[in-house]
Amino acid sequence: MLLKSIDGTVFDLPRAKVTELVKQEKSLMPELVLKNVTAQDAADLLAYLSSLQEAIVHASNFRVLGPFPNVRPEQRGQDFGPEAKAAGPDFDAKHATFGMKQIGWTRTEAKVGATGVPQLDIRKLSGEAQLPADNVLYYFAVTLDSASAQPATLHIGSDDGVQVWVNGNKVQDNKITRPLAAAQDKVKVDLKQGKNLILLKVDQGNGDSGATLSVEARANVSFGTP
Repeated sequence: MLLKSIDGTVFDLPRAKVTELVKQEKSLMPELVLKNVTAQDAADLLAYLSSLQEAIVHASNFRVLGPFPNVRPEQRGQDFGPEAKAAGPDFDAKHATFGMKQIGWTRTEAKVGATGVPQLDIRKLSGEAQLPADNVLYYFAVTLDSASAQPATLHIGSDDGVQVWVNGNKVQDNKITRPLAAAQDKVKVDLKQGKNLILLKVDQGNGDSGATLSVEARANVSFGTP
């Protein structure tokens, strides 16, 4: 169940946590509010109200693949497996990483942290995999279900750099060293109706590292895991 706050933020409330749904018989709209309004004024009002429906939705569940080495400059541009089929990666495939160890896609959950939105913790992921956490690359994948074909804006935070594909098309490549914050990059994209596949590739130097992903859109959208 999706709930929208007064500032437009959308929260995904698990149905299992809903104890009761009560139908309201009376509309929140005052009765006869349009009685003395012309047809054009009513149309303008509806257009304005529609423009206020744009909301920001945060991704919290991801597929993750990594870490891969980011020791040499050219490795940032190297395809370690998923990029050739960025529109539909093989989530059952295995890929060689440090010491030729074979690793596959797993699932991870982003937790709300200092950024104020759900954030991925790369150092924690590397610790769980018992693999290096510095000078590494990680892939993250999510689906974004859109109620209609529409323009949208991705809000991306990363420590450090990030590359982004939407439905196989590369839409962002920011080679940078920075601490993590929400919405550091805002990337305009075109969503198709139905499921859209988003692939992130985050490169990390030393220290703490992570990423955030949100979308700003007008029609209903929701994140999922492929």
